[in-house]
Amino acid sequence: MATVEEMRSRLSHHSTNNDSSSKHGVFSGLYAVHPFTGSGVPVYVADYVVSDYGTKAVMGVPAHDARDLQFAAEHRLLPVTEVVSSDGLSIINSYQFSGLSVEEGSKSIVNSAHSQGFGGHMTQYKLRDWLISRQRYWGAPIPVLHCRKCGVVPVPETQLPVILPTGVEFKGRGPSPLSQDEAWLRGDCGKPGCCARRETDTMDTFVDSSWYFLRFIDPHLNDKPFSEAVRRWMPVDLYVGGVEHAILHLLYARFITHFLHDQGFLSHKEPFQKLLAQGMVQGKTYRLRSSGRYLRPEEREGREMVGNEDDEVRVSWEKMSKSKYNGVDPEDVIREYGADTVRVFMLFKAPPELDMQWDTQAIRGMLRWLGRVWTLTHEHVKVCQRRGEREEGEEKEEEGEEGEQKIVSATHRAIQEVTASFTERHTFNVAVSELMILSNTLRDGRSLSGSPAYHSALETLCLLLAPMAPHVTAHLWEDLQGVRRVLGLPIIKGDVLSQPWPQCDESLPNRPTDTVEFVLQVNGRKRAVLSLPSHLVDSEDLSREVVRGAVGGGSDRGRGRGGEGDCGTSQTHCKHCHQMMSLR
Repeated sequence: MATVEEMRSRLSHHSTNNDSSSKHGVFSGLYAVHPFTGSGVPVYVADYVVSDYGTKAVMGVPAHDARDLQFAAEHRLLPVTEVVSSDGLSIINSYQFSGLSVEEGSKSIVNSAHSQGFGGHMTQYKLRDWLISRQRYWGAPIPVLHCRKCGVVPVPETQLPVILPTGVEFKGRGPSPLSQDEAWLRGDCGKPGCCARRETDTMDTFVDSSWYFLRFIDPHLNDKPFSEAVRRWMPVDLYVGGVEHAILHLLYARFITHFLHDQGFLSHKEPFQKLLAQGMVQGKTYRLRSSGRYLRPEEREGREMVGNEDDEVRVSWEKMSKSKYNGVDPEDVIREYGADTVRVFMLFKAPPELDMQWDTQAIRGMLRWLGRVWTLTHEHVKVCQRRGEREEGEEKEEEGEEGEQKIVSATHRAIQEVTASFTERHTFNVAVSELMILSNTLRDGRSLSGSPAYHSALETLCLLLAPMAPHVTAHLWEDLQGVRRVLGLPIIKGDVLSQPWPQCDESLPNRPTDTVEFVLQVNGRKRAVLSLPSHLVDSEDLSREVVRGAVGGGSDRGRGRGGEGDCGTSQTHCKHCHQMMSLR
């Protein structure tokens, strides 16, 4: 007690003299025993220990903490022993732990403390209670009654579920609209003579969205939250969500699933096997450097400066937002380019887990590619139609066996790569790239247009492209079916989306053995497709030379225009080994 009073007296004195720089403390007269060395460690009462850190009793390490060092110097606590090397990589002056790396040493110290019974690994959580109540109409009613006699009690199970009333009045002010509906407010706690009122707060919608996937198995089940079939179908194979919401929603969904598992309702503890957090769609943003104000489109059009000469405009890529005036109306873009073009462009522009910089001008390139696929298909259809109009006995053109083999190999390689991109890697941009390679092979082999092999390749291209461009491929598929009889092939019933997924013939040489193809992208834009010897795949020097040429020579770093700054990371992407080398 005397130590505490002395500490109070000193703090009062230093407070009066406005001394806030010193670290004050009083020796308690006690010594703690160091568990590893057995030596005594003096115990001080100090004023600079953070009150919510640990147990409020902390070990001072003056060699590696500035505040502890100041305290040790003021109180002449010597010696100050360093236990981590100057480069921060290894442990020193620590008896049997000396010489170990920091990571290895930390584990060894914890394991040793655990084996001797005075310590071990502890995880400290900073979780707080989840406040689920909301003062609004929309949301799941909280099944609780406030009874004058019984207190706060749950709604009897026979009265569940509690249904929200209809015809409520939304005034936009005051308490929840539910508190104004007297008929709905009157509840029955199940005991005679009691008068109860319903809880008017509703649950946070996160409560519902944290277990809705369990209802997918049987959404029409009325007497249970979810069907017993969840034991067979769960957990979810792939959870796709925006990175902003994935953290909280993932936390809540895991919390509820763990709870249901602990209560015996579920056989699985984790709700999702794999998480794919999508990146953001970013728009070009214009902002005054002086004030930070975002500029509207009409303010920035055709101008580099706005207002005073010193008012420089900073251009950056930021998440699309109404307040930043950098959004794009999807209806306008779809009206101009078509839904298929916009969809394929977005899938191709960036991998799903990365942010995508929206560039309306770049959509035209995707429109041109879909146009080339359309042209290749209709050129083939016209050749087949002309063949059907020939007189009997007229000789047909010889078809090159070598060219056909190249088309067949390219087709099955596309099947293999697109299937893997869809089902395993979720690299939809790579899937589009593979289809571009197949269409280029068909364009180079136009002399085979009208042959069964060429027809089969076009049908496969349609099937692989259909999930991304269903409208375009529906028309192309119908046109291709119209000439099947001319080629001696049976008509396939059903539209393109009702067909089975193409299967790759593993016996075909669908991968070149001596060369690999590189798709070179700079700032997400395709600059070149290169066929290179396979032994150069890992050659960083070669990649640097390729990038140097693509961005205009000189340095590996390019300069963007329009305030975009550095061109950023240039990437060479091997389409066969799926390596990505990022060069700065």
